[in-house]
Amino acid sequence: KCINASQALADRKAAESKEREARVIAAPICDASKLEEAFKTATANGMKKPKLRFDGFSVKPAKEGSRNPGALYVMAKGGVYLGKLQDGKFHKARDCSDDTESKFLCVMVDPKAAALDYARKTGACSICGITLTNAESIERGIGPICAGKVGF
Repeated sequence: KCINASQALADRKAAESKEREARVIAAPICDASKLEEAFKTATANGMKKPKLRFDGFSVKPAKEGSRNPGALYVMAKGGVYLGKLQDGKFHKARDCSDDTESKFLCVMVDPKAAALDYARKTGACSICGITLTNAESIERGIGPICAGKVGF
């Protein structure tokens, strides 16, 4: 009985591994250089926990020492994990709708425009989330301090 149980476990692990590999192969390949550059600039300018807010989700880099170094995590409100961008591929999580995936892929093309769109819809800075009150900041979609740190 132990041998059968061990074999069943091994078979299940092998099937899960094949399923994971298929998802990685099917992950959309995209140019995330602008989004990645925004986070590199933010970190270089002293932001300890950079985060960008967009319509329906936010993006933040993996913590230092993470098992996904260099990844960008896509999160919904309430901390729901929607997926990760790593090595130029977006790995969609179970909780990520096709609509959110499509929005995220658009954000990667022009994160600055998506940040501005978020600010216009919410009235808040897409970096820190604080309500924008200055006319120039509202027009730019980002407060002056955050704009300098992220390079927008």
